[in-house]
Amino acid sequence: MKKPLNFEEYLASKVKLIDKTLHKLMPPGTARPAALHSAMRYAVFTRGKRIRPVVCMAVCSACGGNEDDVLLPAASLELFHSYTLIHDDLPCMDNDVIRRGKPSVFVVYGEANALLAGDALQALAFETISRSLPPPGYSPNQFVIELARVAGSKGVVGGQVEDLIAQNKKKISRTDMEFIHKHKTAHLFRTASRIGAITAGARKNILRAMDRYGYSLGMVFQLTDDILDSRDPNQTRKSFNYTTINGKQKTIKEITFFAQKARESVSILGKNNSYLLISAVDMIVNRNV
Repeated sequence: MKKPLNFEEYLASKVKLIDKTLHKLMPPGTARPAALHSAMRYAVFTRGKRIRPVVCMAVCSACGGNEDDVLLPAASLELFHSYTLIHDDLPCMDNDVIRRGKPSVFVVYGEANALLAGDALQALAFETISRSLPPPGYSPNQFVIELARVAGSKGVVGGQVEDLIAQNKKKISRTDMEFIHKHKTAHLFRTASRIGAITAGARKNILRAMDRYGYSLGMVFQLTDDILDSRDPNQTRKSFNYTTINGKQKTIKEITFFAQKARESVSILGKNNSYLLISAVDMIVNRNV
């Protein structure tokens, strides 16, 4: 019997497919206005790990769906994520000059072009996801609804606003930090998981379980990020994260808590179908970069 892929192997096998799809979806960097299209491509193809779209594909597969059906919605998540990173880095936001080891988009292309590149990527994300229809049992516009929910004031934009407010405080609470992490990171992972399950035509109880899985996985991802950032404060301009507020040991306990919640959530799928999703949890918990 062939040994199933772990998530690290699965991720490596799907990145090229995601990248090929993104290349087809995006205008050439030389197409007019070239400054805009070049900035969009720079943002999307600068060493991204593609974890969110691949989580979407993995959940679809684990729920019995066809990965080909979820490819466009998964790619839309990466386009959307790239937009949020461009805007997060802007001088009026986090003012981060380095992203993924390279100069941020606004450093290379200017602040105005970076802002517009982010806008264009968000529009392309919605255009892309609108080209796929959910299976019977779901609203024809369910994919668009899922992405819109994570995009607005109750999603990443709301999280970014609270992040900006927190930067002007002398001290922020654990509740504030959790709100930021939930809205800026965990909710997009949850959306990725939900879209994967919806594509597979998951029943309501399965969809709820995948909702919990994606959210918990997103919290694990963000908290491990905080641990990694605490090792090298020069990696981020911010003076706070979960470790500075609660300490490293409490952060590790929180990671353990959410990792266990994620594993429990996928048990409903059975051992064979949940293996890949549990492996994703393990990979993120143990990552070093």
